[in-house]
Amino acid sequence: MQKQRTSPFASVEPTRNECRRPLPSDTIVPQPECVIDRGMTLNGPAADVRQWLVQIGPRRRVSQDDTMLVRGGWYLPERIERLLPQKSRGLRSIDPSITMETGQQFRDWAEGGTPRWITVHQATDTTIVLTGTRGATRWSWVFTLDEIGNNRTRLHTRFRMSPILVWGCHIPWSALRPFEPVDALYMEWFRQGLNERLGLKK
Repeated sequence: MQKQRTSPFASVEPTRNECRRPLPSDTIVPQPECVIDRGMTLNGPAADVRQWLVQIGPRRRVSQDDTMLVRGGWYLPERIERLLPQKSRGLRSIDPSITMETGQQFRDWAEGGTPRWITVHQATDTTIVLTGTRGATRWSWVFTLDEIGNNRTRLHTRFRMSPILVWGCHIPWSALRPFEPVDALYMEWFRQGLNERLGLKK
């Protein structure tokens, strides 16, 4: 009997219901050229997961003169963060001064050139919607939290983008699909990093 192959990123694969589920971010990019759903199970109640999610955002400053609030990072596992400069590592404690409220803006991670902004389109107890633009491209990224019992939470994310431009040239999503495992790898690291932080003593 042939063994069934398991995806190396099965822990961040969404369910069929999650992929079909309408989310509040869907109207921001109504005709997306790219849609990526991810789903992961986290070891903590939704309220604890949310405390970490509201801190996400770039740790490093865009320039030496940038005095804007440095956010909590993107939460990679410790074994990966050891390879990064200290200033690029995600926080491992809750900083009450870092908030996320509807209408709030913070800088994108990119350095140099015209500053780009991430806008908090919606922030509730169970849903966070981030939006932004890069040139003519508009994107949305939603995080939804559902408690599933046994002190665990299901985190469902959806990224939507249109149009897809690479160095100003329009590229079909089908041409970029071979790179989708890179996104899956990052989200797997994100899952591991969040679970590490949820396991820390408060």
